[in-house]
Amino acid sequence: MNNTKSTRSNTGYKDITLRKRTGRKDKFETRLTIKTKSTKNEQVFIGNFDDLETAKTERINFIKQLF
Repeated sequence: MNNTKSTRSNTGYKDITLRKRTGRKDKFETRLTIKTKSTKNEQVFIGNFDDLETAKTERINFIKQLF
């Protein structure tokens, strides 16, 4: 399973966003969007990580644990 590329993300990966924090180290915030039958999709927070590679790996591991 691979992370899909996103044109709307500031990192280029779906559900991984670089959060710029004033006065502190920037973090990569990772979420998972789950499609539901209702009109709204659910977002699950996975965590904040120091680098992009760790964020991608943790997102993949989280998905594997769900399914």
